[in-house]
Amino acid sequence: MFGAALGAFVFAGCGEPGPKALLQGDRLIQKGQYADAIKPLKAATDLLPRNAQAWNRLGLAYQGSRQPDEAFKAYKKALQADYRLADPHFNLGCLWLDQSKPIEALDELVIFTSLNPKQAEGWLKLGTAQLRARRFDPAEKSLKIVLALQPRNPEALNNLGIIAVERKRPQDALAAFNAALAAQVNYAPAILNAAILAQQHLNDRSLALRKYRDYLAATPRPSNWNAVNSLAQQIEIELSQAARATRILTKTNAMPVATNIVLVATQKKPATGTTPAVPERVVSPSPTNAVKKTAISNIESAAVPTARAPTVEVTRLPDEIKVKPAQD
Repeated sequence: MFGAALGAFVFAGCGEPGPKALLQGDRLIQKGQYADAIKPLKAATDLLPRNAQAWNRLGLAYQGSRQPDEAFKAYKKALQADYRLADPHFNLGCLWLDQSKPIEALDELVIFTSLNPKQAEGWLKLGTAQLRARRFDPAEKSLKIVLALQPRNPEALNNLGIIAVERKRPQDALAAFNAALAAQVNYAPAILNAAILAQQHLNDRSLALRKYRDYLAATPRPSNWNAVNSLAQQIEIELSQAARATRILTKTNAMPVATNIVLVATQKKPATGTTPAVPERVVSPSPTNAVKKTAISNIESAAVPTARAPTVEVTRLPDEIKVKPAQD
């Protein structure tokens, strides 16, 4: 997963080797053919060593080819050529995020948003970096700027839900996840996060099961489908057993309680001059209590382990690799 800023360029002499190689590499990037784009873009940087966009494109090609070290070098070359060019700052920030280094990403994304304050994608990436760095207050501010620019951005709403979870406000978190799903009904991260929230924080296994099933029905099939499916099956077993226990206890409590002491009515009259006998008593255990004890014992002995949601904190799932041109 990485965001990418390409920027636009126009050359007067596009038939010259340097610009021609740059345009060829750019077309390959647009098609998602990152590995194939490396060769022409390296040629472009050899011929145009001070062209910041050539280095920026080469960085994108390396990043899309899963060569982060080479991508880092290319972005730095781009910034050496033109530090105020916004695109390399954005791409470098995304590269740091891809490497799970949100602190390093912050500076680059702050610069990008200062150069492009009206671009929602920059604020979204900045908010994501701040969230992962556990800087919740600035993250919330950045994400609200995203929503001011794009009110139905599901990723921003989902991330606000995560912040609410971290602040121990589960109802606010659920509202944010539901808002993300209202904006995009099949947004898988919000579906999974709502399921985890319902199970871990709301103690609502029925809601959790519904959300897990919704997540399992998502297309394309999630990479963690098997793990989530096992979890959903375990919750289903627990709910089925709990319903059975409730039925047993309800039926048991409805049974009439038999009298524990039964007086024997047919007693012989004692003989004259003898001490009257104490009436015979027949003591029987309460059948209701006996059934209750047996039922509870059976339930306890048949108990299954409680299903546990993923141990990781509620988080956003990775997206597929996408290259999005920067918007002016």
